[in-house]
Amino acid sequence: SPIPVKLYPNGKKLRITYFTPGCRSFIETTPINESFVQLMKNIPEALANSYLRPYLFDPGSRLKYLSMLEVWFLSVFLVFSLFQRRKLNAVEKAIIFGMVVFALTLFLLIGWTTPVIGAIARYRFPAQLALVVVGLISFKPKLNFSHE
Repeated sequence: SPIPVKLYPNGKKLRITYFTPGCRSFIETTPINESFVQLMKNIPEALANSYLRPYLFDPGSRLKYLSMLEVWFLSVFLVFSLFQRRKLNAVEKAIIFGMVVFALTLFLLIGWTTPVIGAIARYRFPAQLALVVVGLISFKPKLNFSHE
């Protein structure tokens, strides 16, 4: 329960810290500390956290296993569609490029700013949807509809 605090102006600066119990799916991330160089160094960590997480032994509830399966299925689908791709026209290439840039940008923003696995799983959905569209556009189905 909150503890009431009364402060009276006296000209001194005070540092106030509020501690709350953390969430169960918190993960440590490397601080950026207002440094562009550190921001660039954190790109691999940001992409790994936002695309690949949760890992098997990450903290959190049992719902993390569904999120893990989602990541695995998406990755397998993207690899499969890469090997089963068809020839694309210029418009399709432009759409795929835009979707990939959108997904990477969103994954980076999420990875740089979100240290909670549950939030990462919710926030990354638009980027994952863009990658599904990329896979569907590039995929060459092997269906035969002829009636011989």
